[in-house]
Amino acid sequence: MSHVRQETFSQLAWLLLIGAWSAGLAFGRWAGGSETLFSCLGGALGPPLPESQLWWEPFLYFPLTVVAAFVVSELLFGALAPVFVFSRGVWDSVVLSSLEKTLQGMDITSTTGGQIWVLFYYILVFVGNLPLCLWASHLGVSRSFRALQRLYGKAIRPEKGLVGSLMVLLAISVILGLLGAFAVSYAA
Repeated sequence: MSHVRQETFSQLAWLLLIGAWSAGLAFGRWAGGSETLFSCLGGALGPPLPESQLWWEPFLYFPLTVVAAFVVSELLFGALAPVFVFSRGVWDSVVLSSLEKTLQGMDITSTTGGQIWVLFYYILVFVGNLPLCLWASHLGVSRSFRALQRLYGKAIRPEKGLVGSLMVLLAISVILGLLGAFAVSYAA
């Protein structure tokens, strides 16, 4: 496959994954999808709510959600990736609703340190974990598509940087998980 076709596929994969997540978020928010199977599937790809965690759980959940996103994106040569990313969007609508309730319950004059740590946790989920999961899904789709091309007998150059990218993803996820563990422990 030529370099131009690889880049086109990469951009289309990004568009598909971000579109699937956005559709899942909209489905969860406005179509009542937060009570469906998609929400349960999305819970496997997203960190749980801070109220339901012990202090050490974010340290495990943040890296494991990234690994899970990579692995499930390779299923059926990437065909299931949009389904799982859609499910993550549905779960993120549940997390977003919880964030809204937290913000509505806050009074600017009497904000506690625990509430600030809970907000920090939500920021870690949406600004840190979510983009890393989308990146891991993209890597999984790209890798599975390359495997499919090899099965068709096409000559493909070796992958460059997959292991390095995964190590960067995991390292950042561990750091975010550590920060999330601090946030949950101080929020209690």
